[in-house]
Amino acid sequence: MAIDEKEILTGDDARAKVRELLAGLPIAFMVTVLAGELTARPIGVVGGDHDDFDGSLWFITDKRSRKVQAIESGAMTTLMFQNDKEGNYLHLKGRAAVVEDRAKLEELYTTLQRTWFPKGLDDPDITLLRFDAVEANYWDSHDSLVRLATAFAKSIVTGNPGKSGNAGVARLE
Repeated sequence: MAIDEKEILTGDDARAKVRELLAGLPIAFMVTVLAGELTARPIGVVGGDHDDFDGSLWFITDKRSRKVQAIESGAMTTLMFQNDKEGNYLHLKGRAAVVEDRAKLEELYTTLQRTWFPKGLDDPDITLLRFDAVEANYWDSHDSLVRLATAFAKSIVTGNPGKSGNAGVARLE
């Protein structure tokens, strides 16, 4: 028995699982790897209705940022999400791209963006990032003390590792 047994989801089941988890995960850590250098930074997902998640997530950022430079230089990019309160964690693997699309920017823009772009939609440095996920690793329902106590008791009685939550892989392509 593997210690880290995981369920494997594909197609609609995979997208549904990621949608479910994204509902409580508004901020990602975007990780880029370029020329052996790994860099992580927090970034907020825009267009918060994840009920229609089809594999793509959107972000608004500054054209002059290091993440934009890394992505335009071909950096590998992943997203990591964490919700300690719910005990849910998500790691998305995929591809990121800088997108110049005024209509999409207008659709996703909120006044909160003025925090970083005081000129609003007319800011010359505002741009979009699209992340297209191909696979997700997730861990969910790790928040319950009852689950943890049950897993602990099981491990003591059986001598086998307990399981305090669910883990899996969601293949989105």
